[in-house]
Amino acid sequence: MAQRDLRHLGEMIEQGNHDGRRLLPSSFVRIAMKNLLSALLLSMFVLTTGNPVLADVASLNAACGGLPAAPSVTRGDSADETAMRTYGAGMRAYTGQLMTYLTCLDEHPASPAEMASAAYRRDVISHRQQVVDQLERTVSRFNIELRAFKARQSQVASVPSP
Repeated sequence: MAQRDLRHLGEMIEQGNHDGRRLLPSSFVRIAMKNLLSALLLSMFVLTTGNPVLADVASLNAACGGLPAAPSVTRGDSADETAMRTYGAGMRAYTGQLMTYLTCLDEHPASPAEMASAAYRRDVISHRQQVVDQLERTVSRFNIELRAFKARQSQVASVPSP
């Protein structure tokens, strides 16, 4: 009788149950469970042994040494030559540091989990663009002050001495 019940159960699994719904073969269920377990274990392995997931751009910023600070603005219409030279040297140093920072952002290894996240990619691209925009504004401001300084110097040079 037990063998007849097993055969009947097997027929129900293969043909469907009494409600007319098809039941999955038991071998399929076992394979699916093994695949699911394997996928979960692999995911946990990747997350624990891969690159640390950077939760946000602030973590990436810290990993790249932080965003360098721009030099304080020296007004070209009132600065002397030494102050403008110091401002120019500060701008060259700032530009070099910012280019190093941008290179770090571009070359920082991202984990597969980070790259799979559209939000993370969007945040990194947005942050990088903000850094480039800041650099352009800072250099533009420096050029304005340098032109003002040179205009003032040319006016002083063109005034005849008494």
